[in-house]
Amino acid sequence: RPLEPDFLVRRRYRDFVWLRDQLCLGYPAAIVPPLPPVDSPLKDDRFSARFIAQRRAGLELFLRRVARHGALSRSKELRTFLEAKVWELTTVKNASTSTSSWYARIFAGTEASFRALQRSFVARVPDEEEIESLRAFAREYTSVVSLAAARHDDSVRTLRDMCADLGQLGPSLDLLAQTEGELSLPLMHFATALDRVRELHEAHVQAEHVSGLSARLAFNSGTAASLREVLANRDAALIAYQRAAAALDGRSADRQRWQAQQPALGAAAAAPRAGVLGHLGALFHDPKRGDKMAAKVADAERELATASARWKSASESI
Repeated sequence: RPLEPDFLVRRRYRDFVWLRDQLCLGYPAAIVPPLPPVDSPLKDDRFSARFIAQRRAGLELFLRRVARHGALSRSKELRTFLEAKVWELTTVKNASTSTSSWYARIFAGTEASFRALQRSFVARVPDEEEIESLRAFAREYTSVVSLAAARHDDSVRTLRDMCADLGQLGPSLDLLAQTEGELSLPLMHFATALDRVRELHEAHVQAEHVSGLSARLAFNSGTAASLREVLANRDAALIAYQRAAAALDGRSADRQRWQAQQPALGAAAAAPRAGVLGHLGALFHDPKRGDKMAAKVADAERELATASARWKSASESI
């Protein structure tokens, strides 16, 4: 369609969180790009101009990645996020909290929830070799990236602490220089040198934290989490399929038992009992029970077909 003129909308970080949550629910087999961290690992840095600029750049990169994704770029949630007015987006967000996809109903989106579901079924279907390989890669990927991110954050914080110490030491030497005679000039030079060292350390901290390894490791950590979510969603689809298969088996078995009892029930009906037992038998007799059981079996078959299609779709997408 023809290009529309440029326009401006105001969005908060929590609006991006809502968009990503909706994309994860609507496209459970897609690895949704991660958001940049909401907070800084450095003390008192959350509202600094550099960190805000870093987070803004990360949010824009998130939108660009979503826009390049074949399925996510066509989502109505993305269009609403980009075009809706603030009050319109608020209305949509409030409405989305009361409704969710079928994945959200069977799986809460966390590995803890999946483990709780996993305990509810016995047999585990062996995965395809490709998915098992991906599952092993996800575990190793998460372990390596998490360890690297933790150690890097520690090193950046150590540098930041050194900057703080140097920031206090330099002025102290200046004060000491004012009370000394022969050592006054050397102490002033020493304080100036320490201040320069502090500036170099602060520049290094900002370079690493804003545009260096911190941002890259944060993105990789988020991607690892997204990959685990996709695998967990696929496992939740398998659980739903197994439950639907068990429900169909149970209803089919009930119907078969009922059908096997029909000859005996027909003979009893031909020679009805007298008295109270006869009245009770007539009271509990349901001539439409066979139709009801057949309807339940048909419903179970449809649920199984739907669950099977979702499981296969998730596996093929992965």
